[in-house]
Formats: sequence, structure tokens, C-alpha cells
Amino acid sequence: MFKIIGGLAAIGCIAFLVFNTPVVRMGSGFLIGEGRYVITYNDLVKNASTLTVQFPNEDDIKATVFRQDADHNLAILKLENQPRVKFNKLTFHKPGMNAKNEVVFTLGYPWTNTMEDRHSLIEGSSQPDGSSIFIKINLPIDPVNSGSPLFNEKNEVIGMALTGKDMADYHSLPVPAHINFAIPVRFITPLLESSNISTDSPLSEKSPRDVFIENIRNNVVLIEAS
Repeated sequence: MFKIIGGLAAIGCIAFLVFNTPVVRMGSGFLIGEGRYVITYNDLVKNASTLTVQFPNEDDIKATVFRQDADHNLAILKLENQPRVKFNKLTFHKPGMNAKNEVVFTLGYPWTNTMEDRHSLIEGSSQPDGSSIFIKINLPIDPVNSGSPLFNEKNEVIGMALTGKDMADYHSLPVPAHINFAIPVRFITPLLESSNISTDSPLSEKSPRDVFIENIRNNVVLIEAS
């Protein structure tokens, strides 16, 4: 009898822990403005009670949701403290040009977060799609890369990368096979400007890609939402 009661109590404790342990989701984002804000996708953070932003080889910083654009799955986070990492302002592509096939790339956050780690370069191409307001991309990204900036060959931000599943889940669409997406910059810049976050960056000649990546890699961060 006591064994039965003890077994039921143990099952009850396990069930309590399972149903009361917060679900932790991981995704990416990138520093904007003067470095006190991070932009990411809204579905990652919308129901989170705690947000932690991880910087390469630096302390983690707590954050809160500052602004949201639920229609386009975007969110701006405000950091509790200014990060100590060296970062550079990103150049945002000026919207209005016709969509075209082009080489695109993003950076994957280093998982083990040690001094020897480097962000991984992920390359692919974009596909014009007149049937969608989003950009289709042939880019092999993992779920943790959703929220990363998508760059063109001029090193300009043209959007925010999302896995096909993350896009489909948010918009209640069928999950596409082998296709990922990006939220175009024409939805990102209005949200930043309406939040009084500057999208201007110093004008300079286009840097070689390896130099550019070294200069902006600390802009790409990991976000833990629980």
C-alpha cells in the first residue's frame, strides 16, 4: 500500500515538474541603433516572461520587449545594460527596388561561446516571389538562426532570416520543403524609425566580406526566451 502511494506521489511530482518547468526557446537577433536595442522575430519573444541576450565571450544581458509589429512578426528588445562588445552600425538596404535573384548570407551564432569560436558564415541565394510579401531564400539555416540579419552582396541588411517552419507556424501556413524565408527590410526600417532608432550608418566603401564579417560579427546575438 505504501509503495503504491509512494509511486503515485513520485508520478505526481514528476508531472508537476514537467508541466511547471518553463519552456526555453532559442533564436537569434541583431544589435541596432547605438547598441541598446536588439531586433528579432516576435514569435520567439511574445509569450516569454524572461529574455536573456547572449553576446560572444561576454556577459549575458536581460532584456524586455520594447516594441512589436505582430503583423510582420517583428519585435524590438531593450537591453537592461549597454553591452561591452565592440560592434558597428549596420547598413540597411533602401527598399523600393524590384526583387531579384541575388547572393545572400547570414551569420550563425557560435554555440559553445568560447574565445576560439567564430560565427559561422551561411551562404545562399534569394528567390523573387510575387505571391508573397516575404523573401524566399535558399539558405541552410537552423531554427536557432531564425532572427539573424540577411545581407546582400553589398553587405546591406535586406531582411531577417527565418526558417520555413518558423514562418509557417506564425502565419498558419503549410510548412514548405527545403525553403526558408526572410522578413524584408521594408518592414524592418519603418518599425525602427517609428521607435526613434536610427538606421543611418557611416558611409564607406564596400569592405571585403571577411573584413565586414569581422567588423559586425558581434552584432549577431543569441536570445533565450523562457
